[in-house]
Amino acid sequence: DTRTGRYIAPVGAATFEFGVGAPADAEAVVANVMWASAWQAATATIGAAGVTGVAPMASAERPGRTIATHVVAPVSTRGAVVSSPQGGHFIVDVEGWYLGAPRTALSMPTLNPTQAPATA
Repeated sequence: DTRTGRYIAPVGAATFEFGVGAPADAEAVVANVMWASAWQAATATIGAAGVTGVAPMASAERPGRTIATHVVAPVSTRGAVVSSPQGGHFIVDVEGWYLGAPRTALSMPTLNPTQAPATA
């Protein structure tokens, strides 16, 4: 939950990385995700932390819109990451998971201008 002190700034592909509280052998999580208060129309993504190629999760056609969605997202050995090029707040509620092999996190955690590192 980024509503208190962890706002994702609108500075181009800002990300927020977090652990998912799933077993170490979880390959994906089932989550309810809310995205709110984007500064401009944009797309938000959720995917495996430290892995390239995350898929779009939701689009906001206008600034300030709140989007809620239920997703199945892959996770890595470091957890998951949400991001938006136009900032906003995210609330992620992990409801369950699928067992398998988590992806290997290859890149370093992102450093955002408003918090460093961008990890819950």
